[in-house]
Amino acid sequence: MLMISNLSYRYGNEPLLNDLSLSLSDHEVLCLLGESGSGKSTLLRIIAGLEKPLCGEIRWNGVKINSLPPHKRNFGLMFQDYALFPNRTVAENVAFGLEMKKGVSKKMIRERVNLLLGQISMTSFSDRRVTELSGGEQQRVALARSIAPRPHLLMLDEPLGALDHSLKRGLLAELREILGRNGIPAIYVTHDQEEGFSIGDRIALLHDGRIIQNGSPESVYRNPASVWAAKFLGHQNMTPAAAISANKVECKLGERLSRLEVNLNHDLILGQKIHLLFHELTIEDNADSFKYRMDGSVKDVIFKGSAYEIHAEIAEGTIFSVWSKRSREIGEKIVIPFSSDQISVLFT
Repeated sequence: MLMISNLSYRYGNEPLLNDLSLSLSDHEVLCLLGESGSGKSTLLRIIAGLEKPLCGEIRWNGVKINSLPPHKRNFGLMFQDYALFPNRTVAENVAFGLEMKKGVSKKMIRERVNLLLGQISMTSFSDRRVTELSGGEQQRVALARSIAPRPHLLMLDEPLGALDHSLKRGLLAELREILGRNGIPAIYVTHDQEEGFSIGDRIALLHDGRIIQNGSPESVYRNPASVWAAKFLGHQNMTPAAAISANKVECKLGERLSRLEVNLNHDLILGQKIHLLFHELTIEDNADSFKYRMDGSVKDVIFKGSAYEIHAEIAEGTIFSVWSKRSREIGEKIVIPFSSDQISVLFT
């Protein structure tokens, strides 16, 4: 188990990580999700022992490893640039890490390589040069090489960043299966929320060198910890509001000054400034059966196959994304019903 406590790091005078604490359980895949420059890759390099933190502790199974050199940590690190050896075959690339370990016989290396090539469905590619492979095939070889020495922990830094979207989706499923089959915990770095939600058992959102939110993909997406987190995760149905009681807020929805009841684990403070995030809004014909409603005007219609995404102007300059089973006319007046269960409270 990995435990990081109160970790800080500076590059010159610039703070890149600020009092960061994080943990990783056995067999867990943790996704570090954040914008470029948020500190994700720096954190990986510190865990790997390639950089020294300004302060804080890194422990593996309870043992402090801050001073342990990289080659003694037995952590694997895989980058977007696979760094495969072009003059070696697929099997020779996979075997490389095993050949560096003491006490591993040629027979054990051969058996381990054959096992991993079978897991990545590349047994028939064993004798090919890696220069003859596609990008996706090279990614599989790089993964097999990374896990061949049985690392205690595998860290992956944007490993699929150079691949197209359709190929990436298939490889993410394969990657999860291979990590699970080999029982290797992993830290996966990406700026792509869809990629992160697909691979991670848990998501840690990084912003300006701090952990903004940490939880399951579902909880992080449905209940962002801040306005920044909501915007980064792709939410757009937000509006400012103010608390008028412990569980009620007041906000402007178009021409309406609405008083809404919200579901929270703790009480709001009278007058507290917040933002409301609305989830899964749809245009319904039976709007009167809902407790709350807002009016809008259709600004754009996008066909998404099974439904239509409607961009509706709720107030001047405020556009919400809502869904409809049928197309709508530009300028059409619509009614959007909702309930308290569709509202999350964001603290700025």
